[in-house]
Amino acid sequence: MTSGVNTPTATTPLLGSKQPRHATVTRVPTFMQTSVPNRRTILQAFGNITLHMLLELVLPIALYYIFRLFLSPLLSLLLAGVPAALIVAVKW
Repeated sequence: MTSGVNTPTATTPLLGSKQPRHATVTRVPTFMQTSVPNRRTILQAFGNITLHMLLELVLPIALYYIFRLFLSPLLSLLLAGVPAALIVAVKW
């Protein structure tokens, strides 16, 4: 049986026990860093959500009801879906 002198364990350092020759960056665990968003970040997120809701939800519904006055329901539905389809194509 081996005496366990050279057998690695869970606490064995991966690169050996030597200290690095250069200064290392002190690392702070992410749960200790402050992650409170500032006002600009919150307003940008709100603006992005509002814009996407308008373009992807409100605009197609409004276009459908406008087109339905002049065209058949099927053609109105197809035309109202064009802006959402363009947004998907651009994002893809």
